Amino acid sequence: MLARVNLDSACEVGCTQCADSTGACLSCKSGFSQDQNDQKTCNPDPQITSTGTTCPELAFSNGTSCQPCASPCQSCSGGTSNDCTACVQGQYMLNGVCVKANSDGVCEGTSLIADNNKKACDACRVKCTTCKIPNFSIASLASQAQCTSCVPGTFLSNGACVDACPSGTFVSSQDNMSCLCTYYSFLEYHILLLTFFVSYSMRFKLWYLFRVSHFLPYLFQLESARFQWHMFCCLLLS
Repeated sequence: MLARVNLDSACEVGCTQCADSTGACLSCKSGFSQDQNDQKTCNPDPQITSTGTTCPELAFSNGTSCQPCASPCQSCSGGTSNDCTACVQGQYMLNGVCVKANSDGVCEGTSLIADNNKKACDACRVKCTTCKIPNFSIASLASQAQCTSCVPGTFLSNGACVDACPSGTFVSSQDNMSCLCTYYSFLEYHILLLTFFVSYSMRFKLWYLFRVSHFLPYLFQLESARFQWHMFCCLLLS
């Protein structure tokens, strides 16, 4: 059975195709070679001058000698900022250029997020059109990204895009795109509870109401606790 394959947007920098199951790189871009100790990684090929000298990191070969890379590049194939093959810490590869990320982990001038493992700008998860990484730092993981907007036909719920709003939430009438917590005031909640109780009692005759009347204080306490839990869940979802 053939393994599913991702295109380069889902792979490490320098990798054109990788396996879904393991992330192992199946082919590297021109100028890159697979790391012998990490099959997910493609490393830039060393820069070698015509005299056989291997250029150090942060330098490239112009043919006869080694020259410094542009300042954002950790490695490069030429002397401009468009020739980066890897970026210094705190900057991320985007179409051969190293860019910074803002405090939400979004690469400058894009809707892509900064992936510290790939050291590159990457797309948000499936169904998200934009996303962010709260309290972003160089230690943040791409898996911590939260959706901030969704593709049409899906709804934003607690940082994820879902096909339908979860139980206890409803689609916002303001944007028709996000899920909001169903909210009842304490009085509204117990009016609904009383209406249900009376309807239920009438269905099973009034003697049932008399028999369970001494349980009403306990029922009220139970439903009050359920109401408080419902409000707590609403805060978590908001």
